[in-house]
Amino acid sequence: MTPTTRELWQATEAVHAVVYFAPEVADAVAAAGVKGWWRGYFAGRAAPMGAVGPAVVSATFANFAPAMVDRALPSAWAMCGPDEVLAARAAGLVAAFGRIDELDGAVTTGLTPIVDLLDRAAGAVPDLGRPLAAAWARHRLEVLSSPTAAPVALRAWLATTVLREQRGDAHVSALASAGLDGCEAHLTMAATGRVPAEMLRQARGWSEHDWDAATTRLVSRGLLHPDGRLTAAGIATRGSIEDMTDHAASAPWGVLDDDEREQVVSGLRPLGVLLAERAPVRVPNPMGWEPL
Repeated sequence: MTPTTRELWQATEAVHAVVYFAPEVADAVAAAGVKGWWRGYFAGRAAPMGAVGPAVVSATFANFAPAMVDRALPSAWAMCGPDEVLAARAAGLVAAFGRIDELDGAVTTGLTPIVDLLDRAAGAVPDLGRPLAAAWARHRLEVLSSPTAAPVALRAWLATTVLREQRGDAHVSALASAGLDGCEAHLTMAATGRVPAEMLRQARGWSEHDWDAATTRLVSRGLLHPDGRLTAAGIATRGSIEDMTDHAASAPWGVLDDDEREQVVSGLRPLGVLLAERAPVRVPNPMGWEPL
């Protein structure tokens, strides 16, 4: 059976997620001068766009409370420039994948047969309406054009990052079309049962007041019951958002045929389990990722 776009996202997200959970990455960014994990997160993810301010990051990332972003930027840029943050992140990722690979070489063995497929898909990501993906796509090409060849794991990470950020850009567009802000979007996600509500609220910096106010808005729109469950209209809205996201995110995967897409999922399925154990990637997590 041909993998769905959602299955391809779940498969590739495992590789990308290492950047958030492996201690080597946080340590490398801190050593470069960025103090505070969340400063490192916002600076690291936004770095290909340049030293952008909190308004751009809040609008692009969409799901974080603006006050949380304000605490991280622009102060992070006073500690370390975007190029230095990117270099530190890359060094941390190479160290993390190397440590995970030490036992049995499973990362290199799993990624080598499919890294060219990931590269082809990442190279087909559309730029229009995909600001974060476009920035990461440009950075990826800069890394690949370097005289020093990137390790297989870093190549795969860059490709999966471009692919996941283009999906994220598409998801933000779908949320905006549905009239949901970041806090409201998290409430509807929590209502699906995929991620605990309190985990989402705290991880994305929303206060209890923000959460309660967003609940009131969604209840008044007929999308949420007062107890936090989705109404029939809420279920339909959430389903429409996910369908729009999947449709838009499918574009780059069209350069691969059915067998090649199946090869990507088959190759990454066991690797996702391994990365969850060894990185380790916490499950459940605010991203909603879990091993296939």
